[in-house]
Amino acid sequence: STSTLWFHSPVVHNVYKGLDSIELILNNVIQVIEDFHYVNDGYVTPQVIPDDKRQNTDVSGPVVGVVLLFEGYIADPQTGKRLKVEGVDVFEVNSSGKAVYLKVMIRPLNGAVALARCMGARLAGKL
Repeated sequence: STSTLWFHSPVVHNVYKGLDSIELILNNVIQVIEDFHYVNDGYVTPQVIPDDKRQNTDVSGPVVGVVLLFEGYIADPQTGKRLKVEGVDVFEVNSSGKAVYLKVMIRPLNGAVALARCMGARLAGKL
């Protein structure tokens, strides 16, 4: 279905599918990452992603790739330190302009670990 969104987390191996679980995750992420903001207007692939290269295989029709860079801060729940994090959101977007796939990558490692701890505590038993 063209309305299916897939989300690939930076800290969980599973791919999440469907708006309810993804909305729950992303609503919590923007509470965990303080001063979250994008630092660019996005990079868009100049051509359509071939069917055999796209991530969301449930989607038919053309998709393009979009990459947005972000940064913010995470409070490490173990040390209390405020860690600066940087990351990328990698999207596949359909011809209607809707995201059908999102993969998030984040650095540095201690920031990713702090994110995993915070999100694990917030989402325990909810997904």
